[in-house]
Amino acid sequence: AGGRGAGLSPGPVSLEVVLGLGGDLATPVLVPLRGGLLVTGPPGSGRTTVLETLAHGIRARGWAVQAGPPPASAPRSDTQQAGSDLAPRTAYLLDDLDVDLRTDPRLADHLAAVLSGPRPPVLLASCRTVSAASAFRSPLALLRESCVVVLSPSSPGSGEVAGTDLSLVTDPVLADHPGRGALVHRGRALPLQVARESPGEAAGGARV
Repeated sequence: AGGRGAGLSPGPVSLEVVLGLGGDLATPVLVPLRGGLLVTGPPGSGRTTVLETLAHGIRARGWAVQAGPPPASAPRSDTQQAGSDLAPRTAYLLDDLDVDLRTDPRLADHLAAVLSGPRPPVLLASCRTVSAASAFRSPLALLRESCVVVLSPSSPGSGEVAGTDLSLVTDPVLADHPGRGALVHRGRALPLQVARESPGEAAGGARV
């Protein structure tokens, strides 16, 4: 447990967003996005809603949000751009990334290059669970190593995506309810119900 809200410990330079309610006490869940995030789930599970909620919270932190892949030379995401304290930092959203990777053969190499660079941009993507579970040496696999929101955690492939057993954080009655899932980071999982937009900061809660 911690003093700021349920979620995951952020990196040295953090971008934290409240994604919904979770943990044993249903407290606001703070998600660190500095290393990027992958949202997985079957159709209708709420993947797009997760990205919309994250975008709302990111903008509230003074960051810019851009739909689409980052440029080849993405602006630094851990400091303000040189020469202007007011220049916004940018997060990039890619909904249905697995579909884009199939239709654009160059996209995989481009994203792999920027994600593997010395200062990778903040990239938030969504895809079907089965696509993420079977991804190897691809942008989906790279994002899977950061922070993952697994929606409908009882669906096939969820355990493979999470890299851990999700049964202990899955409500068998509401497992397939839209927005219900698990937040996973470094092998640890937290039950989660995603909000439609950021519910704001809270003073108390647990942290994975």
